[in-house]
Amino acid sequence: MRIELKKFGDVLTSREAGREALLAFSPTLKSVDENEEIIIDFQGVSVLTPSWADEFIRPILFLKKYAKKVSVINDSNPSVQSALRFANPKLNLNKITVFRDVIVFDEITDDKIYNSSKAILVPTFPYSDDETLDILTKNNVKKIYIHPVDALEDTRLKAVIGILNKAGIKTVVDK
Repeated sequence: MRIELKKFGDVLTSREAGREALLAFSPTLKSVDENEEIIIDFQGVSVLTPSWADEFIRPILFLKKYAKKVSVINDSNPSVQSALRFANPKLNLNKITVFRDVIVFDEITDDKIYNSSKAILVPTFPYSDDETLDILTKNNVKKIYIHPVDALEDTRLKAVIGILNKAGIKTVVDK
């Protein structure tokens, strides 16, 4: 299946627009055969923002059903390349940082691991607890280091540890 993004416009911006595009495209995406490759075609797209890519492209990349069958073409536009970097970060699956409402993975960029507690250095995506659990279980992670941010409520940390432990993922709190 080829997803021609120009059908959604040549300027793809805003989180809301990306979410609406994915909702509109979901019935077609659900019809993808188990062995069918998905090609995301950026031909004709002049602007792609990370927020649009985060809502439309990232879910396709991280859904277990599609993750290993997705490729992109015509992605030489600098705007597209920049947004794709954010939509498909390389995640360090050994450590997460737990915030009040979200979880952030350390990202691996240019062979360096950036510390997610130093937000100025890190272009990271916040993940919901469910998204985090899905990523970790999909990758068969059995043990993870948790870095709680300063002033994180103990109940929040215990809740995240409980979710992970229930899924069979051993947790070690990094203090």
